[in-house]
Amino acid sequence: MTNRSTKPVGICRSHGVLGLPNGVLIRDADGAEKNIPEQRYRQNGYEPAFEALPWKMKYEVGSNGEIGNA
Repeated sequence: MTNRSTKPVGICRSHGVLGLPNGVLIRDADGAEKNIPEQRYRQNGYEPAFEALPWKMKYEVGSNGEIGNA
C-alpha cells in the first residue's frame, strides 16, 4: 500500500490579468491539474508556500530552455 498525500500540491503561480487575482496551478494525488486563486491556495494551506512556487513562465521554460519544470 502506498502512503500518498491526498492534499493537492502547488506546481506554479501565475500573475492575475485584467483585475483578476494571482492564480496557482495545483496537482492532486491522481495527477489531475487545476488552476485556483491565490487566496484559496493560502486558505487551504497547500504546500509549498505561495512565495516558494515558480512563476508560470519559469515553470514552462526551464533554465535550460526546455519546456517543463525549471
